Amino acid sequence: VGFDVARDPVGALLLDGGARAAERCLTMTADAAAVVAAAGAAQLPGSFAVEVGEGLTEEWLRAHRGYRDSDRATASGTGEDSWWATARAVLTGSPAQLFASIRDGEGGIVALGRGGLTPGWVGLASIWVDPGHRRQGLGQVVTRALLSESLTRGHALAHLQVLSHNAPAQQLYRALGVDPHHEYVNVLEGATS
Repeated sequence: VGFDVARDPVGALLLDGGARAAERCLTMTADAAAVVAAAGAAQLPGSFAVEVGEGLTEEWLRAHRGYRDSDRATASGTGEDSWWATARAVLTGSPAQLFASIRDGEGGIVALGRGGLTPGWVGLASIWVDPGHRRQGLGQVVTRALLSESLTRGHALAHLQVLSHNAPAQQLYRALGVDPHHEYVNVLEGATS
């Protein structure tokens, strides 16, 4: 943790050639059972319900796109048509995957997450809570649901990545016992600021 792309010989060469560093990302790891235990029995509000399944649904993908559109750090530079195909390929690119969502009383998705399953590991991604429903423990419920299901399938270790600007997510994961492992920075060739 604490990598400086400008001090790395290859990174410095790329930066000197006109590339720019994208936002720093923190990779975190944990024992999935310990996180599930730390998450405890967080309660959902009122008539909310959590679902976990193996298939990527169009509704889940539309909710995912909605939050990606609002996040300029991850949505920029992707054309409308190519976004859908790229998202489907990435989101279903693991040997197996899980998709979690929390629905409000009207049936709309207000929180979601994905778990990419590889031997022994689950990679958590796209953990998102609608801005109007934050600070209610929904991110914790999605995380617990994905990890609980992963454990039943033999995936005992977890990893995730958090953008450096997302302090609330980092705080949640640290409180659940997810520890920083390393940082990385993508270097974008020929990009302009």
